[in-house]
Amino acid sequence: MKQSLFDTTGTWYRGNLHMHTTRSDGALSPEDAILQYRKAGYDFVALTDHRKSCKEQHLEARVELPPFLVLPGVEWDTGNNYPGGEKVFHILGIGMERDDIRPAYTGIQTPPPEEIVKAIREAGGLAFLAHPSWSVMDPEDIHRVKGVSGVEIYNTISGTPWNVRRADSSQYFDIWGASGILPRAIATDDAHQYNGDQCVSFIYVNAKDLTTESIRRSLAMGNFYASQGPKFEEVLLDEENGTIDLTVSKDVRMVLFYNNYSWSRDHVSYPDENGHVTFHRERQETFVRVEAIDDRGRMAWLSPMDLVN
Repeated sequence: MKQSLFDTTGTWYRGNLHMHTTRSDGALSPEDAILQYRKAGYDFVALTDHRKSCKEQHLEARVELPPFLVLPGVEWDTGNNYPGGEKVFHILGIGMERDDIRPAYTGIQTPPPEEIVKAIREAGGLAFLAHPSWSVMDPEDIHRVKGVSGVEIYNTISGTPWNVRRADSSQYFDIWGASGILPRAIATDDAHQYNGDQCVSFIYVNAKDLTTESIRRSLAMGNFYASQGPKFEEVLLDEENGTIDLTVSKDVRMVLFYNNYSWSRDHVSYPDENGHVTFHRERQETFVRVEAIDDRGRMAWLSPMDLVN
């Protein structure tokens, strides 16, 4: 029996969970940054200025006007990757319900990532690990951020011309997947300059309505996927037959299936005229991760799926 990967009884909303303003190191004011995304047709954003308290974010969120939503957000960081120093972790807090939280920063000492995740969750928010590739993260250190609701698979500003080519962190997901670790995947801009690093990478969230509570609930449930434009119109799982039937938007030219078995027969597939493509699981495969690529080279990503349990 086929079951949908997503609960689609709500509405699909497009949003960016990672961006900066003049309140930290961004080039635009909160109002102007939000306006960029409103003009581009987004439904919601989270302002995630560095180490700014939730209370301050709520004050800035007064610029929101229906039907646009500004989620409470913040980006906390730890480490510097100096020789012998602490490893780098940047962690987003999204949708916090309390205003009085802040991990302990003492002088040049930064809190461990475990403490940051704990503080976000205790405040009713969701924690997301940012740009593991840019951070030169050790894949094994995913165990230090247990409790995150997802990881950035793509981070626009971590690529050229703003950085070296570390925007794409998808190989981390495959290394984790081969070890049985399947974090959910988000795509964000991490916009700072607003000279092309904005309105590129985002998530589609299916939620009951455009409120902080509904968006946060859908994020917690994994009822979303990451994209730069292409859409997954339908994702149907048939556990008995070991298949995944996809319907993608008509602009998609190629669908890639990544897993632990490098000899998979369905690694590269091409949608038919109706946008349909089917993945057939092989016995050796324990997980699958899906990427769709459109005729402009833009991508969409499904979170990794467990093929065993």
